[in-house]
Amino acid sequence: QYAIIKNVEFNKGIVLESIENIGVGIKFVNCKGSKLVISGCRSSGYDNSFDSRGNSVILEGCEFRLVIIESTSMETGILIEENSRIHRLSLSDLTFKHSPCTINNSSLNHLVDIHRLSSPGGDIRIHQSEVSAKLKLFEVRLPSISFSESGFSKDIRIDRCEVDMLYLNESRFLD
Repeated sequence: QYAIIKNVEFNKGIVLESIENIGVGIKFVNCKGSKLVISGCRSSGYDNSFDSRGNSVILEGCEFRLVIIESTSMETGILIEENSRIHRLSLSDLTFKHSPCTINNSSLNHLVDIHRLSSPGGDIRIHQSEVSAKLKLFEVRLPSISFSESGFSKDIRIDRCEVDMLYLNESRFLD
């Protein structure tokens, strides 16, 4: 059980709140809107036909001014990819069993705020992306954080985190 939403423009945004079981996940493809909020929801299980890479929330080729995912428990992670453009991203009070967050081939433009996120397996990974936003990581507990082949043009603050490895691979840091 999962949902795939394609080619929709949300004039007033979309809010998913207090949904006890969103199935294995929800995928947005080529969607636009002022905001996307997922709050107090829960996903469980894994289905290869939904996403073979193991993610519960996927933004593929999307553009949102604000994305908030908070107070949510997920079996697998969040994937932002395929030239998605997010103005402000806030991930808070999240628990994952696997692969918390991957941002791949996308752009983040104003503020990225990731706090109180934990997972026994997986990492936060920003790959082949442009981050012209302030990046804040606070009270993150993960095996690793990886910045690879990406550009960062504002401050990066990592505070009160428990991370075994920090990978900086072929990225540009301009500030």
